[in-house]
Amino acid sequence: GRGGGEEEEEEETMDRNRRSRQDGKNKEEEEEEDSSPTMIRLHGILTPHECKKLVRSVCKEDQEWNMDIDSVDSFPQDQHDVYTCPFAMRLVKQIDSRVQASAAANIMLKRILSSNGGTKTNSTNNHHIRLIGHFIRRYSVEGRIGFRPHCDSSLFTVNLALSEANVDYEGCGLVVYKESESKRISDAVDAMEEEIEIKKKNKKKAFPATDSKNDDSKSSQKSYSVSDNQQSSLILLQQMGLKPTITTTNSAIGGGNDQEDNVGPRKMMSSVKLDFDHHSKEILRRRTVNISQGDALMHEGHGIYHGVTTITKGTRFVLILFYDVV
Repeated sequence: GRGGGEEEEEEETMDRNRRSRQDGKNKEEEEEEDSSPTMIRLHGILTPHECKKLVRSVCKEDQEWNMDIDSVDSFPQDQHDVYTCPFAMRLVKQIDSRVQASAAANIMLKRILSSNGGTKTNSTNNHHIRLIGHFIRRYSVEGRIGFRPHCDSSLFTVNLALSEANVDYEGCGLVVYKESESKRISDAVDAMEEEIEIKKKNKKKAFPATDSKNDDSKSSQKSYSVSDNQQSSLILLQQMGLKPTITTTNSAIGGGNDQEDNVGPRKMMSSVKLDFDHHSKEILRRRTVNISQGDALMHEGHGIYHGVTTITKGTRFVLILFYDVV
């Protein structure tokens, strides 16, 4: 039989041939993209062999996986920053070069510059994109099972699939909302948070139960019911396959580090967080973007809601890169 080295060399050769064919396809597909999309697919950024080798290399470094609590959903991050892995860093530089040189990046940059007060014909010669962060995220039934819908602070984000759906894992779909949908979601969240603050000022309970048994007066019923504004926001979010959760934190006023001593003025801060409503499977399925192993999805960071639904089997690895403009 052949040795493992020969099999690996043959696999690499097949991957190189696949990439060569894909490069031509990439050029054609990028040229056919809408002139102002909020997300663009990038095919064949890595070969399947490179993806598997990258996963193997970072999985050898269990101590390097960051399990700090994520500020978005308060769960362990379960991510590897790859700085300690030479092979991973070489691939990140290779990927960054391909992203920087792609027509997709120029299209995305042009769109974002135009949305910030320019025109769609503005030149991008005086601006260029810069990689500002990257890591590999791991999803598993035993660990991080998904990711709450959110917007990134980056100019745009690249999600590169290192695992193959329905082979390495099941579930765990990347849901990305359109620009118009994201705007409606943002407006609904803002309206709900504004009403929470109004109710707090009026010393009324925010988001009380709708099934109050107190029938003594209309005013009592009204103070314990969901308002019309809240109801319309809830309906809109439900139509997007989302459900809101009210979170309250006891924060120090004016910043500072008085949390450990529990001294100084404090204020109860409330905000609306979103989760996927997994009873709305069809709604979420229509907004799920399927990415094959080695392919990537580039999408706007600012103002575009996206997240990952629950993984039901296996383990999924994704390389995530954040870009800004300089």
